Amino acid sequence: MQETHLDSENEAVRVLFVEDDPIDRRLVERILCPCLNPVQFTVSSAESLAEAAESLKDKEYDVVLLDLGLPDSDGIETLRAISRENPYVPIVVLTGLNDEDTGLQAIENGATDYLAKELPLNMLLVRTILLAIQRKKTEQKARIMARFPQENPNPVLRISKARKLLDANIASSPILEKWGCQVGECLPETFCKSLYEALTSDKVCSLDFGWQDGRIFSLTFVPVTEEDYVNVYGLDVTDYRKAEKELKEAAEAWNSTFDSITDLVSVHDKEFKLVRVNKAFADTFGMKPQEIVGRTCYELVHGTDEPWPDCPLKCLLDGGKPQRKEFFEPRLGLRLEVSCSPMLDEDGELVGCIHITKDITNCKPAEETADSASGTSQHSSN
Repeated sequence: MQETHLDSENEAVRVLFVEDDPIDRRLVERILCPCLNPVQFTVSSAESLAEAAESLKDKEYDVVLLDLGLPDSDGIETLRAISRENPYVPIVVLTGLNDEDTGLQAIENGATDYLAKELPLNMLLVRTILLAIQRKKTEQKARIMARFPQENPNPVLRISKARKLLDANIASSPILEKWGCQVGECLPETFCKSLYEALTSDKVCSLDFGWQDGRIFSLTFVPVTEEDYVNVYGLDVTDYRKAEKELKEAAEAWNSTFDSITDLVSVHDKEFKLVRVNKAFADTFGMKPQEIVGRTCYELVHGTDEPWPDCPLKCLLDGGKPQRKEFFEPRLGLRLEVSCSPMLDEDGELVGCIHITKDITNCKPAEETADSASGTSQHSSN
C-alpha cells in the first residue's frame, strides 16, 4: 500500500466520493468539477462500501469524501473500513444537520475532518478538502521526519507510562521550559489523560495547547504499547486552527442568513422529497428541520398521497421552466404565493428545485381568500 502523494501542485486533486444519494453526488460534482482555482479536481464516485474498497485498491486518491450511511455499511464502522483499506488517505466525513457528535466521533476514529451536508457546500467544500489534505500532508511529513528526531524542526518527545520524560529533541526545549521539566523528570498531570488514553486504547490521540504569543501547538500521542511508552510529536497549527475558525464562522453566518429569511424556503428532489428547509418552514409545521427532511412535500403540506394537479413542482418537472402559483391552503388557513426554480447539475440535467413560499393572505381581500378556499382546496382532499 502506498501513501497518498500530496506534493504535486500541478496535478488535479483526486477525490473519491462515497455516497449512495445521486442528488448529493451531483451536487458535489457540480461544485468540484468546474473548479480551477486554487486547484482542479477529478471526482470518482462509489455508491457502497464494497465499491469504495475496490476503488481504493485499484487507484490512488488524494482525499475521500465519505457518507457514513451506505447500503452495505452504517456509522463509524464505515469510516474504520475505509481507513483499513488506506490509512494514509485523508477522509472528510459528511454528516447531517446539527450532528456534531458524529463528526467529532469520526475524527476520534481517524477522520481528518467533517462537514455537514446542509451547510453551503459551494462555499466550504473546496476549502475543507484542501485543509484536510494539508493536515494529512503535515502528519505524513511528521512521520517521516520522526525517524530522525534530533534533526526534526518540530518537537519530538518520548514519555513513559509513569509520565517520565525519556527523551526529547532540541526543538522540544520551549515546551519543556513551559512545563518546567527536563529529561528524566515527570511531566505535569495535564497530559496524563492523553498519555493513558493512547497506551490503553492503542490509538493515536491529540491535544492542543496555546502559547502566550498566540501560537497554538498540537501534540500527537502515538503509543508504542509493547514498550509502555508514547512518542509525542508537536506541530505549530496556528494557521490551521485560524482557518478552521474562519470556516466555522462562515458556515454559521450562512446558516444565520438562511434561517433569518421569513419566507418558507425549501429544496426538493425530483421525487417531491424535502432535502433542506429553513427555520421558517420548520416552525410553520411545528417541527425540527431534521424531522422534515425526507418527507414528501404534498404529504406534509397538503395531506395528500400524491401531488395535486396544479402543483408548481409537478409543472416544473413536466415543462422544465420556473413556476409561480397562488393558492389557498386550508390546512394552514393561508393564501400562499409559491415560486419554484429548477436546480441543474453540471450537465444541465434537472435534479430538483428551490421552493420559496410567501404568505400573501393579508395582501388579498378577505372575500377573494374565502372564495379561493372552496375553489383550490380540492387538492387537499384528493
